Amino acid sequence: MVSLQRLKQSRVARNAAASYFAFVSTAACGLLSIPVAVAFLGKEQIGLWAVVNSILSYLMWMDLGIGSATGRKMADAISAKDQSEIDKWWTATRAALMLQGIILGIIGLAGIPLFLGLFNIGGSIRGQAVELIAGSVLLTALSMPLRGVPGLLTAQQRFHWIPLSQGFIPWLQLLVFFLLLRNGWGIRSYLFSMAAVQGCTWIYFLILIRTSEQVPRWNRQGLEKSRFRSLFGFSLNISFLAIIEAILTSLPTLLLSRFAGLSSVPLYTFTAKAAMLVTSLVRRTYHAFYPQMLRLHVDGKKEAFRQKHDIVGRLMLAIGLAAASAVLLFNRTIVELLAGADFYAGGMTTAWMALGILVTPLSGLFESLVQFSGSMGKSSLVALTKLATGVVGAWLAYRGFGISGVAAVFALLPLIYATYGYFRGALRCGYQPGELSARVARMALMTGALFISVGWLASQSDSSPTHWNVLNRQLAIPDPTTAAAVATLIALASWIGWKAAKDLKAT
Repeated sequence: MVSLQRLKQSRVARNAAASYFAFVSTAACGLLSIPVAVAFLGKEQIGLWAVVNSILSYLMWMDLGIGSATGRKMADAISAKDQSEIDKWWTATRAALMLQGIILGIIGLAGIPLFLGLFNIGGSIRGQAVELIAGSVLLTALSMPLRGVPGLLTAQQRFHWIPLSQGFIPWLQLLVFFLLLRNGWGIRSYLFSMAAVQGCTWIYFLILIRTSEQVPRWNRQGLEKSRFRSLFGFSLNISFLAIIEAILTSLPTLLLSRFAGLSSVPLYTFTAKAAMLVTSLVRRTYHAFYPQMLRLHVDGKKEAFRQKHDIVGRLMLAIGLAAASAVLLFNRTIVELLAGADFYAGGMTTAWMALGILVTPLSGLFESLVQFSGSMGKSSLVALTKLATGVVGAWLAYRGFGISGVAAVFALLPLIYATYGYFRGALRCGYQPGELSARVARMALMTGALFISVGWLASQSDSSPTHWNVLNRQLAIPDPTTAAAVATLIALASWIGWKAAKDLKAT
């Protein structure tokens, strides 16, 4: 029993270490890419790059959720060590993903004229836009069969290999991107960096598959209607939710590019960069525990699952609060250092973006209950409500409050689906509403209200910031009042994290 417990702890530790390594690498590369892009590309080109990435996020979910569903559908067979079922599910998911890759390529290329017209792209940048979107679509279509590998590794409790690759790959992409930009390749440098990453990922995933304890193989018996009905019945809900999430994630970029022009996009994306990277860090805290929690649910260990869910939630809250506080304190300095003062969108925009570091991952904690249950319920209806609220809310907020209003809408929007997961997801997993992590929900609401109050206080120094000369540049730094208020938030985060770590050790 002791050795088994140590094995489980070592798996969580590996997942956590790999996830944090991936975060540090991704964060460093993401931040370094800003001065690289600013040095070699104009604002319109940077805006085009961001918009194309947003469009690709839609196309990636044309796998109809098969990639995300692969792990859950194979989990039972892997737990039972049923090689025949493993092979059949692997065959069904591979066949579906290859076909969807072909469909993705056709739809993506056919939609290029619509893309150009929707965003009024013309002049000298039109040819670059066609080349960028066409190449990106083809590369994305070719990557489609890779979509199920992370799910397979999650079911095998070998997920740590995924963030490990995510830690090394960004450096390769940034290196190729920089070298080509320096040699005058312009925006097409992004395409070749994507191609380099995809080639390395193919090789890496093939090695991981071949070194599995139970290597999945092709089995024609997996190509049966009942299996595809079961697969798509589960995956379509995941896909629908993911597509809507992709739309909502990219909506600020698309809205700004449509109504304010491509050159306005970097103002939002560069201000949001640090917050997005830190949100990824807090999410990785949960992902490190995800395989173990999935296994606890599959094995029917309800009390252990309930305790783990609560502890992980409090850990995420502590890390999120500390990280959001750091972003609130230093985001303006970071943006001015990496890009310049004219790329900063303001203190309240930063405050709302930083709040998203708390809201988004904690919402995911409750959203995942629906997926754990294996039945998505009314998720599609909830997602449509979220989409409608996001679109209308973003439009009204932009007209009334500009970028800060848009940031506020998208910081709070995840609460819609989180509420559904808190009540209905818990029921579908066999718990009463409020039985799972009610304490976490209460603490998050109080902490969020306190945080946005401190954010408003910090934004008051926007008009008369204190400056330091750093690297021959005048950079805004936090004033003492803001620093003291943020220090209080960090102290609160430390206390919450210490209590959660103590409880984790006790279990």
